[in-house]
Amino acid sequence: MVTFMSGYKNNLKEKVDLVLVQRKISQKELIFECSCSRSHFNKVVNGERKAGTALQKRMVKALCLTDNETTFFFNYDDPILCETDREESNTYLNIAFKNIQHRLERPKRKNVVLSIAVIFSLLFVALLYKGTFNSEVHQPAKTNNMLKNDWSTFVKDISIPDGTTLKVNSHHVKTWRLKNSGKHVWRGRYLKRLTPHSNLLCSSASMVPIGETSPGEVVDISIKFKTPHIPGSCRLDFKMTDKLGQLYFPNLHSVYLLVNVAM
Repeated sequence: MVTFMSGYKNNLKEKVDLVLVQRKISQKELIFECSCSRSHFNKVVNGERKAGTALQKRMVKALCLTDNETTFFFNYDDPILCETDREESNTYLNIAFKNIQHRLERPKRKNVVLSIAVIFSLLFVALLYKGTFNSEVHQPAKTNNMLKNDWSTFVKDISIPDGTTLKVNSHHVKTWRLKNSGKHVWRGRYLKRLTPHSNLLCSSASMVPIGETSPGEVVDISIKFKTPHIPGSCRLDFKMTDKLGQLYFPNLHSVYLLVNVAM
């Protein structure tokens, strides 16, 4: 693939690597602060895609760029909008079709009815995500509870890293660590599930409480979940809200669990 700027590619990547060392954070934490998908972030860093205006502002803050660095790294005309929503929503459809293709390539088995049922179930899950992902995960709620100088920073996954394979119909606990990097005490806050409920998806509570957290402190938040009865891929997204479900950080990327489910 042809990059937009050969100098831009190497210099921005070197800047990202330097910031990761200086701030002692992981790339996942940095991407969380930039509020875009991993694939979109990497394409921007590698010079394969232009960063939209909103993403540029978030990257300037996350990378602590000077005015000169900002001008140098993002010196291109007519920046395009971030395609994160479309890419991530299409991911579920691609996963379903890959599973279907894999099953069709297997030798015929006696239980043909079960195989067909699994295929249609995967298609249903893919279409369900296709229709609801943009509206429920990436768009802010009608009413938000945004406060000035209020901010959250993703620290790390404590349990069940992304891509872990789990058995069907099994119970687990996913834990994230977040840092209160703003100036307000987190009190009476919750993580709210944004992924629609379905017996074909991982099941969990709709909201889980967050312990009181003062500015500068970190907090571990756990959610109990159960894998579905069919194999496939399962992702659940959560965002911080008040008890009424109003979002505190509508523009921040959600925290999520992403697992593979097998027999």
